[in-house]
Amino acid sequence: MTSSHKTMKLVGYESLTGEATGICAGLYTVPGKTNEIFIPQPTIEGDGLSKVRAFSPVLPRNAQWLRASDNEFSLSVGDIWKDVMLIGGKLCFGTRQEIHGRLGDGFQKIVRDFPMTAIDLTRDISGRDRKNAIAAAYRRIVSSLDAPTANSWVIDTYLRGQVLTHLRRKLTHINASKAALEALRYVEITKVDRDRAIRINLPGLREFDPGDIDPLLSLDDDREAYDLVSELPSPFNNFKLSGHLAADRLVSHYRPKPVLLVSFGKAGDLYARSLSQNHGRSSPLLDPTWPGKLFEHITPAEMRSYDLRRFSVVIAIVDVESSKRARSEFENFKRVINRVTGLPLLIVPSLPPQGPSRLLLPREQTNIFNDDVRHMTLDTSSVRSPHYQGDRAVPLGRRIVDLVLQACILLLTKQDTLARFVRAMEDIPDGCLSVTFLGKDTEKARDFSPPTEAVAEGRGELPHIVERAVIKGEEGLSRRKQTTPSGIYELSIRPLRSGHIDDLAFAAIDNVLGAFRRRDIDVRIEAADLPGDCDLEFNRLTAMATLRLDGPVKVLITVETPSIRTLLMMEELGVQVIRYSDKITLRQLFETIGNSPWNRVIPDDFRVLRAPRHSSKEIFGRASERIGLIVRYEDWITWNSRHPDNMLSSSAKIVIPSFSTPQAKTEIHTVVAISERDISIARAENSEATDELLHTALSRSYVGIDRINVDSRRYHSDIDRWAFRVGRLPIVPRRLPPEYTIGEGWITFVGDKYAAAMLMTRVFEIWVRAHDTANHFPYVRRWHETALNDFPWPSEFSVLNDSTIVYDRPNDLFADLASIAEHRTIIPGFRDPPTPVLRDEIPSDYRAELTRVALEMYGLTELDSEVRVLERLLRYESGNIHTALDERQ
Repeated sequence: MTSSHKTMKLVGYESLTGEATGICAGLYTVPGKTNEIFIPQPTIEGDGLSKVRAFSPVLPRNAQWLRASDNEFSLSVGDIWKDVMLIGGKLCFGTRQEIHGRLGDGFQKIVRDFPMTAIDLTRDISGRDRKNAIAAAYRRIVSSLDAPTANSWVIDTYLRGQVLTHLRRKLTHINASKAALEALRYVEITKVDRDRAIRINLPGLREFDPGDIDPLLSLDDDREAYDLVSELPSPFNNFKLSGHLAADRLVSHYRPKPVLLVSFGKAGDLYARSLSQNHGRSSPLLDPTWPGKLFEHITPAEMRSYDLRRFSVVIAIVDVESSKRARSEFENFKRVINRVTGLPLLIVPSLPPQGPSRLLLPREQTNIFNDDVRHMTLDTSSVRSPHYQGDRAVPLGRRIVDLVLQACILLLTKQDTLARFVRAMEDIPDGCLSVTFLGKDTEKARDFSPPTEAVAEGRGELPHIVERAVIKGEEGLSRRKQTTPSGIYELSIRPLRSGHIDDLAFAAIDNVLGAFRRRDIDVRIEAADLPGDCDLEFNRLTAMATLRLDGPVKVLITVETPSIRTLLMMEELGVQVIRYSDKITLRQLFETIGNSPWNRVIPDDFRVLRAPRHSSKEIFGRASERIGLIVRYEDWITWNSRHPDNMLSSSAKIVIPSFSTPQAKTEIHTVVAISERDISIARAENSEATDELLHTALSRSYVGIDRINVDSRRYHSDIDRWAFRVGRLPIVPRRLPPEYTIGEGWITFVGDKYAAAMLMTRVFEIWVRAHDTANHFPYVRRWHETALNDFPWPSEFSVLNDSTIVYDRPNDLFADLASIAEHRTIIPGFRDPPTPVLRDEIPSDYRAELTRVALEMYGLTELDSEVRVLERLLRYESGNIHTALDERQ
């Protein structure tokens, strides 16, 4: 396990020998935090010229901690390795060359008194200093033990480490395979006095390609290897190194060249970086004889200076929503790649969250290179297919990264596979590469080509350009869950779709019906006849589905996210609009038909209304005050009793740590928080008393929050302070006493119990969902308080001068219903329940009746459509539905 933080601060060290001079293990922590300690990990073990690969957590046993007055040293991932060293009890920090340079004449004393330390310090610096240190260490072992032990130390300890580091560096430089790098661990080093040679023997663990282990076989002609031997003590004078492989294990075999990644736009950079970092080194997914680093990532500006002949294929990862600069870089890239004949090009388009990629449309493919360059395009839309085999909770970008890796494995599986696909694509100008999961059993693998946004169901490819391979899963590759299953994958060429998604619509519906075991429901798919003024951008990529449930239900299936305008337009025709990938709404459709008064709903995936930047009302608020101080409740009471007249008494708030699950941080003390602003004012008034309180401060990470909601208003006894969770539906308001505060993730307001009841209705939920940003940030819902503040309250409610919301007419049916609602109070020890429990807190019959009465306040009765409710709310707010939509879409 490694830390995600890239830069660490040196806070201490552990002396490995206990002596006053020697190399130590540096202890690091994240700047600003001291609750976890890390040690750096090198890219090449034992190589002082390597770089820092990552930081791993550690529990130090005999740590020596640095004082705050000591110099601050830091280290970052990617930096040249820096040592922590004691020299005469004094701490030194830097690269080995830097520390060696600082010693000057004092280095000879270390050679005499601490020769092993001197060897470590000069291990990566050749020259007389290192030779003298080795000789001094050899003489010391001979005098204290014997000559055979000293000879064994030279060969088995010192030289073995030097040779392994040298060979690892050489093999990494030529991008050797994982198998070759792994085999180095088992080399045997023997001294042959008769030949005056030191043999480096690699056991015959597997068959190796000559080019993969060439640095080992050419040790006798390696100048750097000769320097290593020349620095050994006098008994080893005139010895030479020679590399050998076990007999009959050297066999030439197919070893593909690496893949070059060129990225365009923000999404392209993210995908390419993920491929080069996560899968750039050897992994269980690849053949162990392949290059250890399969992917190399460069920017478009580096293309002109790169030797493209070193690579098997160039992959252009393009952000289809890229900036003007990225599009210009893509045009320049085409001119450069056009001059490199014979090098295949694979285009990987990103997927916009609200629609298909333009690079996966037939008309765009014919215009990419004007037939100048042979290229292929990968169908990335398959990661959104109803038949996608993998973890759907994984972000879309991660799925695309895994798809690119699968396509590369299939293209490079055999020596001629890539060339065959390139030749076939010359005859299919509107084709694309499609990766399909066929199953886990080789014998039972079925031919199956599922539909996607880009291609239709059915084969349509040529039999001689289909490639299959067994691809392993990702167990052990990272801490992430396995994103794609192990099994048989097929790569084929399929023609791009020009219109009609009947097959995709049926697959989406059938997938949900199968989950409900309701395949008895009759489903009829036909072409959609849309109004001429429909605002769907891809109106040809639609299908009309008629479902026979209690009665015929018409559903328009689209490939893009529908807008509110589209929902309203199709509502007038009695049609529900759902995007094919919106599995949540499709499931809801079958769950609620016949069992709910709401026949047509606002889908989970739709173009949300843009929240206004400013609002004339400020009813709702969230944590906005930065915490200046957190102290334990007991310390606060003690300090408050000593300073009874302090101004902080009225502004300090008891913090409610809001953790979603009972298992999270169950043992936590009650704490008090004070905002930065109040601390500054208090210090100006009485700095001595304030500083005394500051000495008892806790870290903000103690309660896991950084900002709090500070509300010092005084209000009537019938008025309460309320809080509800951001992103949780249904909304369940809870009372928040004035002396308490709550952190991020909650929205607060001040009002009576009738206002709280209005928030529990489906009317308010519809308004919130219409302004939700879940479509842009999957699995995360960020509600804008400006949109909440713009909620059009019925005329029966009033907003007072202090932004308190109250009900002016409490003597009616809505007031009676609101009065019987039970609201929990947030106090220390409160645990926010999971969503299923949250739904049960408001009985469905009670909520339905409360919603019905609330709708009557807006002049709506017996309404079964969420879209019409939103239309009335927008009209109620602005007086004109079209004006409201134009402002917010």
